[in-house]
Amino acid sequence: PMVVDDGEGSVCRAAHLGKKQGIHVYADAKDSWVYSRPIWNQHAYSVTNINDDGSVPPREELVSNWLVEGFNHFRQNAQGQAGPVLAADITVKFVGEVECAESTLEWTLEVCNRGALPVAPGIEVQVEAGEDVVSATTTIELAPSACEVLVGSLPWDGESKDPLSATVDTADGGEVFECNEENNTSQVLQNPCEL
Repeated sequence: PMVVDDGEGSVCRAAHLGKKQGIHVYADAKDSWVYSRPIWNQHAYSVTNINDDGSVPPREELVSNWLVEGFNHFRQNAQGQAGPVLAADITVKFVGEVECAESTLEWTLEVCNRGALPVAPGIEVQVEAGEDVVSATTTIELAPSACEVLVGSLPWDGESKDPLSATVDTADGGEVFECNEENNTSQVLQNPCEL
């Protein structure tokens, strides 16, 4: 029989392309990843093999993750104290009366973050009535529970009776990952110029 002691022969080995050293930080360009427990200590990670402070549980205290309810998975992280859907939730609504001027509809909107993560400035709001559309943009960071009031006007031809609507986070199907994408529109059902 042939003796192979150098790792050659019929053994499959991955090619080593050089060392990667240092700390590597990965993120999503659209910030759509849900937050999770901020530790991942090894390739064979399980939630129960490392403590939140980075210490390894003593062998006698180590519990296999599949024996803990909700952790029967391998290499999957947990949200820890964050909860499973820690995300922003942007809403928009008309506040006050929409005013009917001679050639414009004057409006005031409140854009709020009802979620658990802050939202950077620059979120687009589209306001429209029929064929007429204008955009407004938030200018401040919206912390959880924070709101910004936007004021503007929409051209009005003096005859159109189309309802007025506003939609937030419209660019490219939405730039912000939200826990609820279904509450991004507000509408004034009756055009104030009808009256």
